[in-house]
Amino acid sequence: MIEPISFYSRKRISIQGGDVLHFIRSNDKNFSSFGEVYFSFINYNSIKGWKCHNSMTMNLTCIFGEVQFIFAHKEHEEEWIFSEYILSPKNNGVLYVPPGYFFAFKGLIKPYSIVSNLSNIVHNELEVSRLSIDSIPYAWP
Repeated sequence: MIEPISFYSRKRISIQGGDVLHFIRSNDKNFSSFGEVYFSFINYNSIKGWKCHNSMTMNLTCIFGEVQFIFAHKEHEEEWIFSEYILSPKNNGVLYVPPGYFFAFKGLIKPYSIVSNLSNIVHNELEVSRLSIDSIPYAWP
């Protein structure tokens, strides 16, 4: 596993009419500051990535469907190291990702899934590095 990427389980509260899933609180260990919250739709079997936020800290959760996240990191120009996480409302939690890691994600459920990101800064295209999907040698299933 790549450190310091971390998965934090969150509460699921069962109530009549539909469950409540906790996402993040201002006193959580993985919360630093608020920049923005956005939602990203990912179609079934589609892959988005590779990209790396050079300044942004992400707190990712899947609010609908199921999504496979792959994080890639190179230490000292050696081979790529990969970490995989599956996010869904079933395993309700938050994936904390500090700046500096390339990642891509794949939709695993038809017709689409929805990921939410609470970031510490407002999105700025100038702080993002991008690579084509075949630039990093990961064997997608």
